[in-house]
Amino acid sequence: MPVTKKIILASTSSRRQKLLNTLGLSFIVKKIAVNEKIEGAVNPQKAILKNAEKKVAAAAKGESEGLVLGADTMILLGKEAISKPKDFAEALKTLTKLFGKTHKVITVLVVFDIFSRQLEKRVVISDVSFLKIPPQTLKDYIVKFKPYDKAGAYAIQEDALFWVKEIKGLITNILGLPLEMLVSVLQKFGLTF
Repeated sequence: MPVTKKIILASTSSRRQKLLNTLGLSFIVKKIAVNEKIEGAVNPQKAILKNAEKKVAAAAKGESEGLVLGADTMILLGKEAISKPKDFAEALKTLTKLFGKTHKVITVLVVFDIFSRQLEKRVVISDVSFLKIPPQTLKDYIVKFKPYDKAGAYAIQEDALFWVKEIKGLITNILGLPLEMLVSVLQKFGLTF
């Protein structure tokens, strides 16, 4: 008999909600707002882990049982951490930096069982290589998609897919929720698929 548990997604991301829906799981969404600043962090990977942990802790408050899922994603170009752009100019600057280069998409996944207090953390890294793209194409993309809520100022599921030269790693990680890793973690908590 399959194990069922209440699942709480600690996220304001519609992309993460859509991805989680593909697993056929019932879940509730708790929209948790945390300061996700990673610029200037000595260790950006630890900063996004802390962000994901804060989301999970906030979503678990007031709950007596269930699994809480939280994630945070960043882009790393060399040693430079790139998060969400604030405006058009910052989005254009970010995209201009990324084009013709390879960057890392790093997602930290945190799953917490409220009842047992068991916590699982995973880090998933994918490499994305972009082609060189004309500046006007970047400007048009920003105007059309307003990528201000996306790490690196792009979403691979939008027109940005046409900019990709090569991907190494999980595409679901680049989308913001590494489902393959999530399934593995949820199975540790007794869920079956």
